[in-house]
Amino acid sequence: MLSLMTPEQARELKQELGEVSMQSQALVAGMDAQTLMKRPASGGWSVAENLQHLIQTGDAMIPLAEEAVAQLERDGKKSRARSGLGVTGWLLVKSLEPPARMKIKTTKPFEPVSVPDPMNLVDGLQTTNGKLATLIVRATDLATSTVKVVSPFNARAKYNVYAAFRIMLSHTRRHLWQAERAKAGH
Repeated sequence: MLSLMTPEQARELKQELGEVSMQSQALVAGMDAQTLMKRPASGGWSVAENLQHLIQTGDAMIPLAEEAVAQLERDGKKSRARSGLGVTGWLLVKSLEPPARMKIKTTKPFEPVSVPDPMNLVDGLQTTNGKLATLIVRATDLATSTVKVVSPFNARAKYNVYAAFRIMLSHTRRHLWQAERAKAGH
């Protein structure tokens, strides 16, 4: 049986998206560019680098999810069953949720080697989140389990559209958690 992303699931995703948007704004409140760029003493990325990474990964993932949603819209596939994550999606969501249980090194294209304007990173992340919110609305009631998204990190990893949304949110929470730790100097 085909499964769709229900309106309830879409509401949950949009609520989580709103929460990470507020969390990112609260994270940088009162910080200047120099403080945003300061790496923690224990190593790892700064607050700004974590935010830049989220923008970079969103810029890579959104077009792939957009293409998958457009295909679902063209095919008109709908269903009555709730969408699930699938095995790959479930594993990725579980491994990305904070607190980080293991260190996962990103691939070179997603390393935040340049942060041109640390003070505007939250605005950039909000733009990315707005695009994701639009896709969530478009995918509601579509058979999201029938179209796969190929991971921009690893071409062997494929997951359904609903899982792609959940993975993006888990990934965002992970890096906001890391950014909080960087801000605290851990």
